[in-house]
Amino acid sequence: MNYLITGGAGFIGSHLCEKLLNRGDKVTCLDNFDDYYPKPIKIENVNHLKENPRFQLITGDVCDIDNTIDLLESKKIDMVVHLAGRSGVGRSIKNPIDFITVNTKGTAAILEALKEVDVRKIVHISTSSIYGQKTKAPFLESSGFGQPYSVYSATKQSAEHFVQMYHHLYGIDAVILRIFSVFGPKQPPESGVYQFVKANITGKNLSLYGGGNIERDYTYIDDIITGIVAGMDFLAQSKSPTHEVFNLGSGQSDSINEVLESIEKITGRKTLTIEKSNKADALFPSYASIEKASKFLDYAPKTPFSVGMKNTIDWIKKELEK
Repeated sequence: MNYLITGGAGFIGSHLCEKLLNRGDKVTCLDNFDDYYPKPIKIENVNHLKENPRFQLITGDVCDIDNTIDLLESKKIDMVVHLAGRSGVGRSIKNPIDFITVNTKGTAAILEALKEVDVRKIVHISTSSIYGQKTKAPFLESSGFGQPYSVYSATKQSAEHFVQMYHHLYGIDAVILRIFSVFGPKQPPESGVYQFVKANITGKNLSLYGGGNIERDYTYIDDIITGIVAGMDFLAQSKSPTHEVFNLGSGQSDSINEVLESIEKITGRKTLTIEKSNKADALFPSYASIEKASKFLDYAPKTPFSVGMKNTIDWIKKELEK
């Protein structure tokens, strides 16, 4: 198969590119190297892939429909995996137009390019944030959208609506994968687990919201990549019109305090914390029901939390030493 991966130089994208290349697929990686985190980090994420003749890195913007059309045609793309987007609750509130442009307009632009070139398959990577401020967990795919608590969650809801609309209007088959909290090597410096580990290693104070009792669904990157590839294969093998939504997470929740305890056991260091007032998304628990993904994708996370965290800590230590 020949895939176009948008946002392919990022955390999840670079792992996905490597996984696909290892199994013999062709990969075109499209990334605009925005300033969400330093460009050298993204370059390093995919540098080792450049020697593979089945890999090509393209610098470009998902909002550029003409460029995407050219890539779809010239690279003979079979399927798009749309990972590109801006994330972060606080960032979205400060820069709403950027998030609307990239997450909503960018998704619509990719879909429009697919329509024009008659490429009919997209795996759209969404987020648990579309469930909004729900108090009852685990979240089911059938439970629908919740009240958005940020510009970020609103734009990701909107993006899913566009995917659904293009499926019904133009026959573009789609699998939407709602990703929960992912951790592992290559994760962005501003991500939660990275900040937890960094504070522990450096001895600096960590801002702690909700008394550390906020519950999230933490899943190691290798398991998420396995789930994404399963979603891609499900779409590739589908014979009938397809528009399916799957959660990808661990299927259980851990509080921030529990995550910090795990980090402390591995490093042998105590994390210094400072209690802060709650953020917009801080109060409600968030974790996935993965029953549907288990049934249709044979999805079953296998990496023990302690193993994934040890791998993550080892990687972050090396990053901090640079």
